[in-house]
Amino acid sequence: MRSRSTAEVMVGASQFETFVPEKGASWGLYIERLNFHFEAHGIMDDAKKRALLLSVCGPSTYALIRSVISPKLPNELSYEEITVAMKQYFNPAPSEIVERFRFYKRDQRPNESIADFVAELRRLSEHCNFGNGLDTALRDRLVCGISDESLQRRLLADQVATFDVALREALATETARLQALEIRTGSSQDDVKQVCTTTRKQMPNDNRTCSGQRSLKVDKCYRCGGGHDAQVCRFINQSCRYCQKMGHIERVCRKKIRQRKLDQRKTRHCRRKTPDRVQSHALTEQHEALRSRRSPDPYVLNTLTALAKNPIVAKVLVNGKPLTMEVDSGSACSLINERVFYKLKLQNVKQTYCTKILRTWSKQQLNVKGQVEVEVQFNSRKCRLPLLIVDGLGASLLGRDWFEALGISVLGIHQVSGRRFDSVLLRYAAVFDDDTNAYSGPPVSIELEKNATPKFLKCRPVPFAIRSKLNDALENLVKQGILKPVRYSKWATPIVPVLKRNGELRICGDYRSTVNLATKKDSYPLSTVTELLATLAGGVLFSKLDLSQAYQQLKVDEQTAELLTLNTPKGLLQMTRLPF
Repeated sequence: MRSRSTAEVMVGASQFETFVPEKGASWGLYIERLNFHFEAHGIMDDAKKRALLLSVCGPSTYALIRSVISPKLPNELSYEEITVAMKQYFNPAPSEIVERFRFYKRDQRPNESIADFVAELRRLSEHCNFGNGLDTALRDRLVCGISDESLQRRLLADQVATFDVALREALATETARLQALEIRTGSSQDDVKQVCTTTRKQMPNDNRTCSGQRSLKVDKCYRCGGGHDAQVCRFINQSCRYCQKMGHIERVCRKKIRQRKLDQRKTRHCRRKTPDRVQSHALTEQHEALRSRRSPDPYVLNTLTALAKNPIVAKVLVNGKPLTMEVDSGSACSLINERVFYKLKLQNVKQTYCTKILRTWSKQQLNVKGQVEVEVQFNSRKCRLPLLIVDGLGASLLGRDWFEALGISVLGIHQVSGRRFDSVLLRYAAVFDDDTNAYSGPPVSIELEKNATPKFLKCRPVPFAIRSKLNDALENLVKQGILKPVRYSKWATPIVPVLKRNGELRICGDYRSTVNLATKKDSYPLSTVTELLATLAGGVLFSKLDLSQAYQQLKVDEQTAELLTLNTPKGLLQMTRLPF
């Protein structure tokens, strides 16, 4: 009976998962759980612990252990020596400065509760060696990193003495806010004007999730795409092969992803309307990424009014209840008003605090009550998506954050005929040539203040990576007559080369340090957005004029040319046209 009981214990103890470091597993947590496993099965012998560790860790980890402890063999070391050696391999002694930097940089993330935020701060403080000052450091980081600005101001005004007091007040405020969100039933009149703009079509085999909360929920490492925290990613010092920047790999490079999507939009053509597609007029899509915790960018709800007489609607099922929503590709988020919220009986659905700022095209801010996650069904598609509740009695909007998940795509309706395009280029060849033509009117003259004194600043260092491009760009401008080499000048402004998206350089000057300080101020009232939109009333056809090298088409007189002289690695170059 005794031997059978021992055998049963050994069989149970051997049933433990393998260690897979490729999936972001932590060696320290793995050994900690394994020790509890040994304790639960009454295994205290060091040799048995070592044997079980080497048998359950997996073949790849066993080979790694052999490499780490080489030239010794596993049976020559104790269980404790093996685990310590592997801990030093996976988790070398961290830098106290780096750990404190990560601690003090950690802010509360969108939709992150106070409890989760504090738990993460405690985890980050593990290797900071705060000692007796841990509570003070936690208090400071909690107050400075909290996302609720009103609570932050109150904590700063009260001058809370301890971390426990600050945490207790923060938890109480968070609980009160969530409870008030559930019982609040007031409503107000806020107008929301809906428009339709272009959005991205859903591409086949798209591996993006349908939850619609990618920008709000950190569930993937942005450095490699794995399911772990980016701060502990092994690619933190890796250089991307696409953009050459450090901190991520090519597979998740945002610049590469943006370029691929841009190429897809350029090669897109009109397709037939399918049951899951909605057509509308093409306008520019606004970027809605939430970049800052303290002052998040407002989510654009709409742009210019499209030429549609009747709104485009879609009938969906929200938690099994029918709802008619207006398809608004100008809205970054899907939303309903409070009346619809209670009509759909969503009071029992868990609500989360929403940090988004919603504004209409006229910059009017909407009062967001909260956010819920609901089950949405449209045609044959069903998935869980975020839904915002706002004040007012506006229409229910189906925004761009639902388009991908529900299979809704917006198709352009314009196609350029290649033959006609070539004939236009041939007919107006002078317009599209490479020469930079000059404005035929009088030259531009910059007037200085009476007591203005010349300023001569030396050329600033130029990165070696762009020096060849800079030399080519300067030679090209000299050939075009835009720049003229000179040996002497009373004025000299440092050159500022700016890298454009197409890889070319735009030659600019830091005139804020020289000429701008001495010129007479020219006051001109700029039109507001409302005034500009009023001029478009009644318009049917719109065109965008983009002048090549716009400022450099305007000539300047000789006195102004000397004022605009650039100090470059190739010497003094005088501007004969207006610079950037």
